[in-house]
Amino acid sequence: MYRVRAGWLTVLTVTCVATVSACSSPGSGEDTDGNDRTSVSTPAPVRSVPLRRDVRGLTLPLDAYQLNDSQRAQLTRATDLLISKCMKRFGMRYEFLRQEPLTSIDSSKARLYGVTDERTAALHGYHAPGAKAKEARKLQADAIHAAMSPTELFVFGGTRGERGQRIGSGQKNTPPTASPGKVGGQDVPPGGCSGEAGRAIYGARGIIGGVGLTSFADQIASDSYSRSLADDRVRGVFGKWSVCMKKKGYNYPDLKSLMAEPWATPAPTRKEIATAMADVACKAEVNVVGVWSAVHAAYQQAALEKNQVSLGKAKKDLDLALRNASQIITAG
Repeated sequence: MYRVRAGWLTVLTVTCVATVSACSSPGSGEDTDGNDRTSVSTPAPVRSVPLRRDVRGLTLPLDAYQLNDSQRAQLTRATDLLISKCMKRFGMRYEFLRQEPLTSIDSSKARLYGVTDERTAALHGYHAPGAKAKEARKLQADAIHAAMSPTELFVFGGTRGERGQRIGSGQKNTPPTASPGKVGGQDVPPGGCSGEAGRAIYGARGIIGGVGLTSFADQIASDSYSRSLADDRVRGVFGKWSVCMKKKGYNYPDLKSLMAEPWATPAPTRKEIATAMADVACKAEVNVVGVWSAVHAAYQQAALEKNQVSLGKAKKDLDLALRNASQIITAG
């Protein structure tokens, strides 16, 4: 019996689903006449500004149209289970990587407005918690992929590409519709076992459709974030934050200048941790997170209202994929 220990494709696939900048996607943020639908050109109205020290419990209007960590894990788990069953039909054992534990704050929000948690600042400064573990996991997945035999790769991904070619990388826009060949007298599914799993979860377009699952919402979210950064209300609270930081001995004209710092040492330095602690304290003192999140949410809401039809269609696809994944996991 073959023994395939992989998780590389599902890590890649769900990463692509989660962030539009990571992969090519079939979605577009433009109408057929070329007008950008993701943009909101005028300052979005803010009804109220909450007092908020950090991002715990923060919700944004586009949350329902994007994947959170739990949903991402659900899609990964379902994909792994289906690939495992498919590989077993060919006498191959597929062992996927154990999923990372979920954190109390979703990764999409943890550093949305920079470091906002005092404990995180004291322990990690501006270094991302768990970054080393994530890199080790990626290296492990890459090593597993590299150890697969040509036959295993063929059954897994449905292509006979070069060793260094990533599974599925040749399927950017057109999903395979025919078996690529036989192994042990059996037809390999179109796109391999990964393609079979993708179709069961995401529908006819399979993993390719999954890659673009939240791309339009991600585009709107990215645009809304950029517009919030440039908004006078956010720039105003950045100015207050800068004054607070200067009183503590740090000279940053705004938060963007601080967020651009590389902080490239292997571990956080004393200076970095002291800066992060001052940063968190000043954010709380002048209510940076409260103001910024309110303006950010207002831009998201305005864009959502402008794109209800397109977002509604995308949400149906997202909800269907999540229902399918839930049923697959329940069935085991």
